[in-house]
Amino acid sequence: MAGRSATEMIWFAVSVIVAISLIGVFVGLAYQYSGTIQRNARGEAANYYVNVDLVNDPVYMPYDNDTNDLTIYAKNTGMYELDTSQILVNVNGNILLVDEDDVDIMGKDDTDWTQGTVARINVNADLENGEDHSVRIEVQGIFRGERMGRDSDSLEFHLNS
Repeated sequence: MAGRSATEMIWFAVSVIVAISLIGVFVGLAYQYSGTIQRNARGEAANYYVNVDLVNDPVYMPYDNDTNDLTIYAKNTGMYELDTSQILVNVNGNILLVDEDDVDIMGKDDTDWTQGTVARINVNADLENGEDHSVRIEVQGIFRGERMGRDSDSLEFHLNS
């Protein structure tokens, strides 16, 4: 009878240890998913604070026929600073990466694209005069040193030179 009690006691102790281990695993997974959910929520919330507007006049788009340079003016109308190294421009369906040297923040001496400032962005695009064209810009925000949030704006224009 005493041997049976000892065996049952050992099995009980083993089952308690296994149960506690499983609880530890589940709590760890819950913390991991919680962290992922929080990061995703911050990223989604950041989309509300990042905003860019193309402020070009669609009747007169600055375009140099000799160099094929199209000049786009984009205003940061959001709360976060915009990252000048993370700009994508789509002209008539062609995605163009923008080099930081082709971005000029107007009215400021530094390179921070903060709320209310306008950036002059030059891209090289082969466009035909007398035709309709479209341009779309996508930007990414910066908050507390991290890239957070995205926004885009588009504009259709007729090129007359």
